[in-house]
Amino acid sequence: MIGRCLEALLDGLPPGFARIIVACNGCRDDTVFRARRFASPDLEVLDLAEGGKAKAIRAAERLLPEAPRVFLDADVAFSGHDLVRLVDRLDSGPHHLISPAIHHDLQGCTACAAAVSRIWLELPHGQTSGFHHVLGVSAEGRRRWAEFPDIIADDAFIASRFRPDERRIDPQLAVTVRPPRTLPAWIGVRSRWIRGERELRSSGLDGPGEPGQRSALARLSLRPSQLPGVTLYVLVRFAAAWRARGTPARRVEWYRDATSRG
Repeated sequence: MIGRCLEALLDGLPPGFARIIVACNGCRDDTVFRARRFASPDLEVLDLAEGGKAKAIRAAERLLPEAPRVFLDADVAFSGHDLVRLVDRLDSGPHHLISPAIHHDLQGCTACAAAVSRIWLELPHGQTSGFHHVLGVSAEGRRRWAEFPDIIADDAFIASRFRPDERRIDPQLAVTVRPPRTLPAWIGVRSRWIRGERELRSSGLDGPGEPGQRSALARLSLRPSQLPGVTLYVLVRFAAAWRARGTPARRVEWYRDATSRG
């Protein structure tokens, strides 16, 4: 996945435009080797012995000057062309947090998992308030917190630092994501989100919220063509909540969705 990510990121990225740090955290496969094939004066690969996404973010940020930051997941495809446009938008304002619209690559998904993915993208969180995978933060916005905290809900933490009028999903930018390929994988990912949100609250922080989710889901359920997908989506949410029950807020473990990688 790292090769696909870096190939897309370097497509259309002018030399010297960005300082790219690939922070490989506790990798036991060939990720470091694959990433180092793209090494250049603009791109450095860190081979960190210890796992943990927050630790990887901190290690990478220590090597960067104060400037707009783009936090990019390694298992997505986001083009260098769109990175340039994203940074230009951050520099010109008025938003301090910008994410691209999410496109799901459904190849290889079971029919049920694909239905859940389609419903997720139809809802407000997937359309206008889901800051995931690529988060561009202005230089001024990055001053809202010090070092990145040891939390699992990294995207939610970043989004929570900004008022709704300070953040935006830009529909003219796009990131391609491989969503969970099976219903069990969707349940695992969803339970991780629940645990991450619980951890945020236990730390005295609030996530960005999901305005209008329930009412939008109710409206979708009124369309006969959408009812099967809505039913599966609701079942995934209930199953994820059941799976996440009883987990202490400060003992959150990272769920790795192996179905969407490869």
